Amino acid sequence: MSTRDHILEFLIFLTKSATIRKLSGKPKKIYKYVLGIIFLNLINGDQLKQGQNQNIRQVCNILENPIEATRKYDLEQVKKQAQDFFASRHIKSPYDDATIDKVFLFFRKKLEDAKKGKTLFLASELEEIINLVPYYEEQDVPIKPHYWLDFSIMEGLIPTQPEFITYTDMINLWNLSMEQKNMIDQYHNKASRGGFGEQFDKTFELRSKMMTLLRNCVVSAITFAESYLYFLFYDFKQLRLFESNPKVKALYDKEGREHIQDTEIIKNLIFEVFPKFKTDNQINKLYKEYRKINNTRNGIIHTSVSKAKGVQQPKLQPVLNLSLPLVQEYLSTITDFIFTIDEGLPLEHQILFWRDRFEYPDFTMGETISFKNLEVSSSEK
Repeated sequence: MSTRDHILEFLIFLTKSATIRKLSGKPKKIYKYVLGIIFLNLINGDQLKQGQNQNIRQVCNILENPIEATRKYDLEQVKKQAQDFFASRHIKSPYDDATIDKVFLFFRKKLEDAKKGKTLFLASELEEIINLVPYYEEQDVPIKPHYWLDFSIMEGLIPTQPEFITYTDMINLWNLSMEQKNMIDQYHNKASRGGFGEQFDKTFELRSKMMTLLRNCVVSAITFAESYLYFLFYDFKQLRLFESNPKVKALYDKEGREHIQDTEIIKNLIFEVFPKFKTDNQINKLYKEYRKINNTRNGIIHTSVSKAKGVQQPKLQPVLNLSLPLVQEYLSTITDFIFTIDEGLPLEHQILFWRDRFEYPDFTMGETISFKNLEVSSSEK
């Protein structure tokens, strides 16, 4: 069993009804308040810190010897500590005696859901006990009630940004590709002056791995673009924005019946609501290139030797034509396209809040791209 599963099982034991029924009176109240502190530490990502270990030992002491715990821990002191902590973490009505039960029941429900593999829940659920806006403003993370949160035992409560997940996939695949390239270069530099054929054979496996990674880079880049577009669509639809526009409303209505294409979101939502994009030469050029790259991505996913429409060559040809310079161009185009769209949106509609926290991806350098958080790096100096 993993560390995460061990912690989850133990927390479920601490919060389940059978455990709570062993306590009554002051020990039970102290126990619940300490569990409330444990819950807030967990969702803040402090599960493995020393202070949390002390809290865990405290509830264990209460379970082992409730009478002794009453003498050791003062109810009013523990209650004030917990309620002050609630207030600092934007819990609603932190000093209301009924609040601890709301927090406790929420904690137990999320633990039970996590046990079943259900870690995602809508931010509107958290809003039942926490004032969302100030809570996430402190973390510099925009949040809305229809966004999904991931309840992670080890890392805390994480707002899910689908496009960030797919962006990290793209960067990780690129970095692995560059590692393979470096290994090939190192081999060639160290190799004796043998024939070209001998060196070509010896690096076959490395080159094969690198091409696999480069093909997946193209797939991942389009997936990143699509996840951004679909999340933007989801955001607008949930807020019922721009419904007075017939094309936008038709798109919202269609989504309930059939799949929405990424190009529909671009043409019938983004270009329709923000016409400046439609007349922007750079955006139009990038959009045209995006569609070409998307066709290549489709050729990778649906590998086929059938002829491409209107072209006297099989669909497989663009896949075989992939090279490092071409993939560099593709990834640059995709990131420029999406970043430029997000930059051009009104501030309240921008969703790539994380973009400036990391190194800007310059694929043309042919090097790995750092994922070190620039804000954290500067604060450590």
